[in-house]
Amino acid sequence: MAAATLRSVLRRNRLLTLFETCHLRDRLFFSSSVNAAAVTVGGTISPDPHFMVEYLVNSCGFSPSEAAKFSKPLAHLRSTEKPDAVLNFMRSQGFDGAGIRKVISWKPNYLCYNVEKNLAPKFQFLRDLGLSESDIVDAILKNHGILLFNAQRSIVPRLEMWESLLGSRELVLKHLKKTMRFFHSSVEKTLHPNQKFLRDECGIPEERLSVVLRSHPQLISHKPESLRALVARADELGMPRQSRMFIWTLNILQRVSKERFEAKGEFMRRFGWSESEFSSAVRKAPNFIGMSLDMLRRKVEFFINVVGCTPSFIADKSYLLLFSLQKRVIPRFRVTEMLKSKGLLTGQAKFPYILALSDTKFLEKFVLPHKENVPELLDILRVEGVCKGKGFATGAIFCPTMAAATLRSVLRRNSLLPLFETRSLRGLFFFSSSIDPAAAVGVTISPDPNFMVEYLVNSCGFSPSEAAKFSKPLAHLRSTEKPDAVINFMRSQGFDGAGIRKVISGDPRYLCCNVEKNLTPKFQFLRDLGLSESDIADAILKNDVILRLDVHRSLVPKLEMWESILGSRELVLKHLKKTRWFFFSSVEKTLHPNLKFLRDECGIPEERVSVVLRSYPQLISQKPESLRALVARANELGMPRQSRMFVRTLNALHNVSQERFEAKVELMRSFGWSESEFSSVVRKVPTFSCMSLDMMRRKMKFFINVVGYTPSFIASQPTILLYSLQKRVIPRFRVTEMLKSKGLWTGQGKFTCILTFSDTKFMEKFVLPHKENVPELLDILRVAGTWKGNDTLHLASEDEEGLS
Repeated sequence: MAAATLRSVLRRNRLLTLFETCHLRDRLFFSSSVNAAAVTVGGTISPDPHFMVEYLVNSCGFSPSEAAKFSKPLAHLRSTEKPDAVLNFMRSQGFDGAGIRKVISWKPNYLCYNVEKNLAPKFQFLRDLGLSESDIVDAILKNHGILLFNAQRSIVPRLEMWESLLGSRELVLKHLKKTMRFFHSSVEKTLHPNQKFLRDECGIPEERLSVVLRSHPQLISHKPESLRALVARADELGMPRQSRMFIWTLNILQRVSKERFEAKGEFMRRFGWSESEFSSAVRKAPNFIGMSLDMLRRKVEFFINVVGCTPSFIADKSYLLLFSLQKRVIPRFRVTEMLKSKGLLTGQAKFPYILALSDTKFLEKFVLPHKENVPELLDILRVEGVCKGKGFATGAIFCPTMAAATLRSVLRRNSLLPLFETRSLRGLFFFSSSIDPAAAVGVTISPDPNFMVEYLVNSCGFSPSEAAKFSKPLAHLRSTEKPDAVINFMRSQGFDGAGIRKVISGDPRYLCCNVEKNLTPKFQFLRDLGLSESDIADAILKNDVILRLDVHRSLVPKLEMWESILGSRELVLKHLKKTRWFFFSSVEKTLHPNLKFLRDECGIPEERVSVVLRSYPQLISQKPESLRALVARANELGMPRQSRMFVRTLNALHNVSQERFEAKVELMRSFGWSESEFSSVVRKVPTFSCMSLDMMRRKMKFFINVVGYTPSFIASQPTILLYSLQKRVIPRFRVTEMLKSKGLWTGQGKFTCILTFSDTKFMEKFVLPHKENVPELLDILRVAGTWKGNDTLHLASEDEEGLS
C-alpha cells in the first residue's frame, strides 16, 4: 500500500499527527518488551535474533556468508533503527556501498552507534582540519579507528604528536588519507615509548627519525616490544646504531618477517654468498631484502650470467640490486655492448659506475655523442622506457627520480626530440630476436609471463589471489598496451574501479579487446538506444556479454526479439539495466526454440508467456533442455498446461532446484501434509515453493500453534502463506486479539478473510472505528511497519521475507 493512501485515511480521521508522534508504551500484544527508541522512530523490529543477517545482505550488499560472520556482534539488536541511521549518515557523507561494507567488516559494532553523539563529531572534526568530503572518506577507509576515538581525548593528542614527529600538519593529513592504520596507535602506550626508546636507548636523533617517518610512519606505530625485536635483528646484522642507515634498516626489517629474511639469506647462499657477505650487503643496501625472491633471483642471475660479475663482487656492491632490471640495468648494458661492438667504448668506464649515473648524465655521456653513428641506441632506450603520449611519464626512462621535462629538455637541446618521438622501431634490440611492435608506442613490456598478475593488482586493484586467478587467460600478453587502452576507455565511460574489476572478473579477456574495433561500437549502440552513461554502465555490469557480441549480427537481433516478446523497447532497456544475464541467450539456439516449444508443444499463447516474461525474462533464457525439464516437473505436480497458472509454475520452479523443492516437500510432511496436499498448494500458489525453508517453518508454526489452524486447513487456504509474517499476519492477529479482549469484536469475520483486506480497508474496518477506546492498535501497526523518511509508512501486503 502506497504511503499516500494510508496518510489520506489517517488525515481524514484526524489521526496523522497521533500516528506520527504517539509515544509507545510497551503495549504490544505478544511482546513482553520492545525497544522503545526503535518503536518511536519506526525502525524495523524483529523477534528473530538472526534478522541482522538478512539486513546486512539487503541493506549493505554483503554476501550471505559475510553477513552471517559480521552479524555476530550485532546479535543483541532487535531493531534496525540505529543501523539505518548509521547507513543513511555515511551515505550522506559520500561513502558508497563498497566503502560502507569495508567499514562494517572491520567493526560491525559501528552499526550500533548513535549518529549525533558518536559519528557526527568525528566528521565535523575532520572538516575543521580542512579535509574535503572525499578526503574524509579516504581517511576513514584507511583509519577507521577515528570512528572509535573521542575527538578531544584521543584524536587531538594523536594529531599533535604526529605533527611534532613529521614536522607539518600537511604531512599528517596526507598520511591520514593514504596510510593504513596511521591513527590507530596510542600516544601514551605506543608513540611516546617508541620515540623515547629510539632516542634515549638507541641514540637516534629525532630529526633523523623524522626523515624516515615522513615516508614510513608505520615504523613508530609498532607495539614497543615489536620495535625492540626489530632493533635486536638490526644488531644481529652488525649495523651500528649511530649509523645513518640504522633507522632505514629498521624500516625495511619491519616489512620483512624473520622467516622471509632467513629465506632470502638461504637463497643468496645458493649463489655462493657467505652469511657475513649477506649481512654486509644488507648493511650497505637494506632495501634489497624487501625484494621478492623471484626478482632477487632474476637480478643476481643477470649480473652473474650476462654481465659477468662474481657473487662476491655483487655482495660488495649490493646497491646494484636496487636498480630496475627492465628499466635501467638491461637497457644500459645493451647500450654499452652495442657501443663496444662498434668500437665506440673502450670499457674503461666500469658498469657499476654507468648504472649509478643519472638518466640525464647517461644520455649526455653515452647516447647523444653517438646519435648520428648509432641511432639504434635511442630505440633501445625508448622500448625499455615507460612512455605515455608524446612525452615521458615521471619515472621514465628508467629511474623514478627523473622527471619527463628533464629528458625532453636534453633531447630538444640536441635536436633529437622529433626523432625520438616519431622514429619507427625496427627490432634493432640487443639480446632480443623479436619485439612486439606495440612496444613502439611506449607501453610496459615484460619477458615475465606472470607480469599480468602484478599489473592486475597495481592497475585494477585486485587482491594478489584474485589477480593470479584472472591473469591465467592473459598469460600470452607481454605488453600492457591493450589493457591500458581498455581500462582508460572504461574509466572515460563512467566505470569506477569496482565496476572495472567486475567486468574483468566476468571475462579477463576483455583486456585484450581493441578499443576502437571491439568496444566503442557497443557503447555507441547503447547510446543510440537512448541510454545515459550511468545506464550503459549498469547494463554492462549486468550483461557484460554485450562487449563480446557483434552489434549487427547479435545485439540488434536480440533487441528485436526481446521487443517482440515484451511488447515495448522501454521494458527491454529496463531489463538490460537491471536483469542479470538478460542478453546472454542466443536468439537462434535458445529464445526461438523455447518460444516455439511453449507455444506449439505446451499450447501456451504467446501473450500469456509475455505477461510473465515482463517481470521474469530469465524463464525463456535458459537452455531448451532445462525448460523441458521444468515442464516435466510441472506435469508431475498435476498442473494442467491450459491453466493460466502453468507458466507461473514454470517460473517458480525455475527459481527452485529439484533438491530444494524435495527438501520443502519433506518439511511440510513433518507438519502432516500429504504429498498430494503439497502438490495442490503449489498448483494454487506456485510462489509458495520459492519461500525459504526457515520462513516456511516459521509461518506454519505460527498458524498452527498461535492461530490454531490445522495443517489440512492451511493446505486448503495456501494464499495465507504468501503474506508477510512480520508485517501483516502477526500485527493483524494482534489487532483482532486485542479487539476480542476488549469485547469490541465478535470474531464473525474469519482471520483468513481479514488477511486478504487491503491496508486501507483493514484500517477503516478494524482500527479507525476504535481509535478513541484502543489507541494501542496504532502502536501495534506502527511497530510492524517499515518507517522510511519522515512520514512514509509501508505495510507489506506481499511476502517480502525469506524467498529463496
